[in-house]
Amino acid sequence: RDAYFQTDREFREAASEDDAASGATALVVCVASDHEAGTSELVVANAGDCRAVLGTRREGELCAVALSTDHKVPPPS
Repeated sequence: RDAYFQTDREFREAASEDDAASGATALVVCVASDHEAGTSELVVANAGDCRAVLGTRREGELCAVALSTDHKVPPPS
């Protein structure tokens, strides 16, 4: 949380009037593991025109699995 607020503060300090119409994206992936239970949870959050993708193998082929969806204007949902 502190890192996000610090990054936001630094962007605001460095911004000029020309930057006011600029866009931004953010994507975070957090892996939480319970070593005793032998389980892991993957949490994905995004904002803007970006997507998290996981590479995995299916029947020997490398495949991409979307973990999030892009936020586009206007949103279809």
